[in-house]
Amino acid sequence: MAYNKKEVLQANTEAIRVVLRLEKERREATEAEKSILRNYQGFGGLKCVLNRTDTPDDIHYWSKSEQNLFEPTQQLKQMIYREALDANTAKRYWESIKASVLTSFYTDTRIVTAITDALASVNVPIRRCLDPSAGMGAFAETFAKQAGVVDAMEKDLLTARISQALHPYGKGNIFVRNEPFEAIGELEGKDKYDLVTSNIPFGDFMVYDREYSKGKDALKRESTRAIHNYFFVKGLDCIKEGGLLAFITSQGVLDSLRNEAIRRYLMQNSRLISALRLPSGMFSDNAGTDVGSDLIVLQKQTGKEICEGIEQQFVETVSVPKEEGSSVVFKHNSLFVGEWKDISHRTVATERIMGTDPYGRPAWEYRFTGGIEEMAESLRTRLSLEMGQRIDRKLYETGIPMTEVEREVEAEKQLRKLGITISREEETEKTKTEDKGINDAYNLMPDSIRKQLPKLYSTEKELIGDKVAYARYFFPMGAYTAYLLEYDPKSRIGFGAVTMGYGWELGNMSLDEMEGVKVKGLGIERDLYFSPKKLHEIAELEEIVRGQYTKEKVVAEEIKEEVVTKTETENKVKETAAIASDTDTQIMEDTVPSGETIPLKPSSSESAPQQFVSEQPSMTVEPAPEGVPALTLHHQYEQEPQEIRTDIEAPREMNGQTIFFDDDHHPVVDNNMEDIGQPEQLSLFAPEEYSLWTREVSRVNNEIKEGTTTSHTQHPTSQTDTLKPLESKIQTPAAVPKRRTRSSRKAVSSSPREPSLFDFMNEAEERKPKPIAEVRKEFDASPRPFLSSPDSHLRDGSIVVQKGQIGFLSDLKRHPTFNPMDLPYAQLSRLKAYIEIRECYHRLYDYEAENHAEDKEDRSRLNHLYDDYISRWGYFNQKANTDIIKMDATGVEMLFLERSENGRYVKADIFDHPTAFSTTELTVAADPMEALGASLNKYGTVELDYMSSLLPDIEESDIISSLEGRIYYNPEENAYEVADKFISGNVIEKAERIESWLLDHPDHEEAKQSLAALRAATPTPIPFADLDFNLGERWIPAKVYGRFASEFFGTDIGVSYHSNMDEYSIVCDRKNANIWHKYAVQGEFRRYDGINLLKHALHNTIPDINKSKEVTDKVT
Repeated sequence: MAYNKKEVLQANTEAIRVVLRLEKERREATEAEKSILRNYQGFGGLKCVLNRTDTPDDIHYWSKSEQNLFEPTQQLKQMIYREALDANTAKRYWESIKASVLTSFYTDTRIVTAITDALASVNVPIRRCLDPSAGMGAFAETFAKQAGVVDAMEKDLLTARISQALHPYGKGNIFVRNEPFEAIGELEGKDKYDLVTSNIPFGDFMVYDREYSKGKDALKRESTRAIHNYFFVKGLDCIKEGGLLAFITSQGVLDSLRNEAIRRYLMQNSRLISALRLPSGMFSDNAGTDVGSDLIVLQKQTGKEICEGIEQQFVETVSVPKEEGSSVVFKHNSLFVGEWKDISHRTVATERIMGTDPYGRPAWEYRFTGGIEEMAESLRTRLSLEMGQRIDRKLYETGIPMTEVEREVEAEKQLRKLGITISREEETEKTKTEDKGINDAYNLMPDSIRKQLPKLYSTEKELIGDKVAYARYFFPMGAYTAYLLEYDPKSRIGFGAVTMGYGWELGNMSLDEMEGVKVKGLGIERDLYFSPKKLHEIAELEEIVRGQYTKEKVVAEEIKEEVVTKTETENKVKETAAIASDTDTQIMEDTVPSGETIPLKPSSSESAPQQFVSEQPSMTVEPAPEGVPALTLHHQYEQEPQEIRTDIEAPREMNGQTIFFDDDHHPVVDNNMEDIGQPEQLSLFAPEEYSLWTREVSRVNNEIKEGTTTSHTQHPTSQTDTLKPLESKIQTPAAVPKRRTRSSRKAVSSSPREPSLFDFMNEAEERKPKPIAEVRKEFDASPRPFLSSPDSHLRDGSIVVQKGQIGFLSDLKRHPTFNPMDLPYAQLSRLKAYIEIRECYHRLYDYEAENHAEDKEDRSRLNHLYDDYISRWGYFNQKANTDIIKMDATGVEMLFLERSENGRYVKADIFDHPTAFSTTELTVAADPMEALGASLNKYGTVELDYMSSLLPDIEESDIISSLEGRIYYNPEENAYEVADKFISGNVIEKAERIESWLLDHPDHEEAKQSLAALRAATPTPIPFADLDFNLGERWIPAKVYGRFASEFFGTDIGVSYHSNMDEYSIVCDRKNANIWHKYAVQGEFRRYDGINLLKHALHNTIPDINKSKEVTDKVT
């Protein structure tokens, strides 16, 4: 689909509208909103956002081809300023959009999937992955399916906000940070990544990385001058030894002559896995650009030598002669030198034609005939082949490179897996060198499987799901898959489940026919990682199993606290029955008038013990019938699950009563506690009904007592007659009143109970008020993801508020984490007020520093918050407050909002006027030098327009002439710079770049003057004779020391350098007389041979060699 600017602009607008809404409402995106956010394509192809849209007349400044975008662009800007949280946020978003025009080109997910598939084909585990230029997360989302953790960094504010909305912290294994790549800092060994991959930005943009810019490594300093070079060098530093780096980058990395030093550094510290030239139109659908790009894959190996062949070609560039279709000679990488048929395998293209680069200069254009799907498939095939041949698995897992023999074995195995034919002699030789446990994928019936397989029809009577699959076969170029269940070794016929992609069928299969299948050199393979398993355990065979397998019996859970055998249980039951018969005869038996004794029928909970033990291996409690109270211990102690509220303060005892608190820690009366969520000890009835009911029970009991006394004195009755009224009452339970809990308005029913005849005996106890149950404070202090994007002033240890809770931050650089703090209410309320002041202060200062404009609204709010704080708790610098404020990581800085004058604290200047910029501005300058100083003070740069406004009587050209020697024109920046800045750094390379620029602009006098100044400042080269080289210099390749030692000692010696330990290791298989005797020293206790001494020399250490000699004392 062609790139439609208007549709992309509208989709971007809707995505930005969703982000602004989410920020305002402080919530996560719904699935519908996420689908809108995923349509965001950035502004890489929408340069119209750079044009003016303030008034309707501004449309006249637009080109006619883009005037249809004027109204949508104007609406976008108005929407951002209208719906953003504040004017400062709106300005940051709009500046972010304009800054992303040159770098916001996103990769099609199908291309990224092809890269991940190729990496998956070599089966290297990815535990930690980094995407340093995440964009919309195409690389992060795709690699998250293979990696354990994916860290995504994105410098652009708006893009990072959208990506964070799609991947909130704590919801998956992708962690998005709104930071540039240079903010990652120096990583320790354990923190380094297995894989760094992205579509990196390109261009001559300077990168400020203090570690590189101020470091001693000249090449790393140089890499910061171009962002694409910086990403490669920094990326290598971020991966472990043996880790992988895969970047899509501009063709300038390989083709530019200026980047040769960078390419040489890469080949000295990594293995070249792949360098594929991608077609020019790969980004046309997503970003509307035809810029050419390359895919470069490296494997880190520090301190290696550049290998002959493709690695040497990777470093070199060559000139294209005129006869190849170009009137002007241009340079390109030597990997792509030669006829198309010779270099086409190093490209993902179908043709190469002469064209121009984005700057109009002659260049090769690589075209692909076909859609993006075909392009992705071609990339997947070529990259899989090169990764299989060149990745060093041993180096990836251990950091130690393979030997030549190991590398040859691995390469042959990958060739065979890809279907490339190997002769019988080579196959026999290969089998001898391979590990015996590794079976060939094309050996469809190895002995280890053949011995396990049952014969044909031997498992016919088994359920289909119980049959065992002993092998799995597949065809890499199609959907054919088969599972082998039975096998006849004579006929080589097997029986199993087969699919061609449309459904599974059971049938016979001939292994001879399967081995004969060859398509483009590929055949049917056996899955080397498949182990025998039953069919119902294989998910993709569910349609033929259909539940036909033997279900495992569920064994009742045993009670682990006490195991009682059947005999022991029976004995205990008999003993219990004997005791009951002696003491409770009147309860267990009912005497009838005839004198016969009839045992009472046991209740539902008193069934025969033997039957319970034998027939019920685990306890099951049946629910009681409606209206009948549950009398088991299980029901007596069972409680409904209660929600633990960690965001409220626990109730406290004050003045003899329990006081509760709401979400803001304010005390509330009992009538408002329904939603607080604290459990309360439940009584049987509501309070107002309880007293009425107890009085009624007392009255009935008294009447029964009086009636019983009268009947005993007048005419005695049998026990049976006495029990009849009780029995009739128990059969008709009374209505049960209900009680509301604090956490819910739903009625909770208590177990029904009828007043007893003998309740009068316990009447005094029932009238006693029940004690209030102790309420224990339950606080969940477990760490959780920080849901907001951390502001720039926050640090590890900064105190913040999240969902009403106070806590501190940790691990801000990688995975910001919120750690709740369990503090008293007095400290919590004080910290909340402090945090409001801190956030308001930073928001005010940052806005005024960026915009050089006063923010009266935030200044008024800061004064109000501060005045309210000191009226309640006193000044910041008082002892009670400093202890609390210093709990915050940046709390010391906030103490300077007050200063002491004449024994009292007064507000700092920021409460009254801006401190981030000067409010007294110079309006007229006396001379150009004063105007230059004013420009540097206000802007930090040479702003000729501003200087001219200070010198209205002097022309701009005269100002430049009068400042000759103090300012110089920099054609790379298209601006003037002061001499101290311009004539600094690598003046030699800067002069070469300006000289190259002058070839296209030969009449530019200011640039010529700048070039002359740089040449005059060029230092005199140091003669080679004055250079001093010492053993152990880390910048000298280890193999140079190896060649020196081999020549010096006269035998093969290998030297390698391990940067993680800063240590050299020396290997010598055959030591000779030079090592053992000529260059050896015999100490008193050991002999230091030449190899030992060489190692000490490389490490610049002195061996401890001692010799003792007995001296005879002439006197004694």
